[in-house]
Amino acid sequence: MQQGRSPWSDPAYERPKRPRSRRRAAVVAAALLTLLALGAALVVAAVRVDREDRRGKERPPVPRAQLPSPEAGPYTKILDDDACALVPDALPKRLALRAAPKSGLESSGWVCEWSSTRTEGSVRTTRDAKIEISLAGPQSGEPGTVWATRRFAQQRDGARAPDRRFEIAEVEHGPVQDLTGVGHAAFTGYELSKGVGLGPTGTATAVARLDNAIVKAEYGGRTVRLDGLGLPDAGTARPVTDAAARRPATELLRTAVTALRSCRGCLT
Repeated sequence: MQQGRSPWSDPAYERPKRPRSRRRAAVVAAALLTLLALGAALVVAAVRVDREDRRGKERPPVPRAQLPSPEAGPYTKILDDDACALVPDALPKRLALRAAPKSGLESSGWVCEWSSTRTEGSVRTTRDAKIEISLAGPQSGEPGTVWATRRFAQQRDGARAPDRRFEIAEVEHGPVQDLTGVGHAAFTGYELSKGVGLGPTGTATAVARLDNAIVKAEYGGRTVRLDGLGLPDAGTARPVTDAAARRPATELLRTAVTALRSCRGCLT
């Protein structure tokens, strides 16, 4: 070793390499790679959110049905004082109601009825429908809306009544299903009537309350074969099924309620 030189400057006395420094370098590199991957993921997520936000802004807003408030009523009449005026001519034809409608005024309110019978060969098909509108006025110091709400609840309970059996017929009820977007409250039900010697008939009912008005729609019927004398053979009768009857009844109800809502001259 030369005089005056540090022993560590001599190649023979080189400081031994520490493996710990390599480990530190590896840990730092791994941490940097993790941060880079996390940053890239955040950028991709931000781009997706921005795209979804732009798409949401480009979509037109979905219109919501505006129902008249109870303070806007009550209803005192219906369109043209004719329940049939609430349904356009094209709808009954599309629902296989080919007969001309019959309108009238009953104790319960305004009614419009269709009754259609078609015979092809030895098969006869019947379809019947009805719309009924009743308006509840103030009674015993209570507004008509209160009475209409009570009457609506009674009809809903009636649709959930247990099956009944009479001397001349049996009546079975399907489940009650609530409807949304039709008036202030609405439901549908189904009734299967089995008359002695007549065979079964299926009828769906759809009811809605709009302020102090109760709107009710019915749709049903059956298909039966004719015997050699041209008379219906009750044993071959097939009723309109639950699903096949509820859809037309609901469509009739929606149409009538929409027409009544549009009649501002029908309000007080």
